Amino acid sequence: MLRFFLVAMAVAGLASCRRGAQGDRAVTRAAVDSLNTRIEGWYQARQPDSVASLFAQDAWIMPPNAKPIIGADSIRAFWTGLMRMGTVNFDLRTEDLIAADSIAVERGQFVMKFTAGPNSAIPTFEDRGNYLTVWRRESDGRLRIVWDAAVSSIPLPVQAPSDAGTERPSS
Repeated sequence: MLRFFLVAMAVAGLASCRRGAQGDRAVTRAAVDSLNTRIEGWYQARQPDSVASLFAQDAWIMPPNAKPIIGADSIRAFWTGLMRMGTVNFDLRTEDLIAADSIAVERGQFVMKFTAGPNSAIPTFEDRGNYLTVWRRESDGRLRIVWDAAVSSIPLPVQAPSDAGTERPSS
């Protein structure tokens, strides 16, 4: 009888852990989806301080075909500069999310459209692809982005080979 009771308690305990993990995942997924909706609005409204508030102090952004941007202040400066040149629109779609303890890893697809303003140093462009974002629940209880890596699915334009440095036959 004692053995049956112990086995029943173990099964009940495992089942409640499984439900708890799924419940935590669902809560985290809802929080990430909500934050993604907010950040899409902040990009469009040109609010770089609000965007930067979602990044941890030690965050890394790894944009496609560019060097990483490291730290919340650098991230704020990057988005401030881009938003001064034009309008940024993001469409973020979470495909999957894994959550454990204070960490969540989000995998999704993005579309980014940049519409250049009149004095922009860069032209209007669109990018699309996949991303991985690592979220961390900070000591204040808020989820913040620690690592954000985007992988573009748009091929880089092919450049003509440079003939610089090659000798030309003399005539």
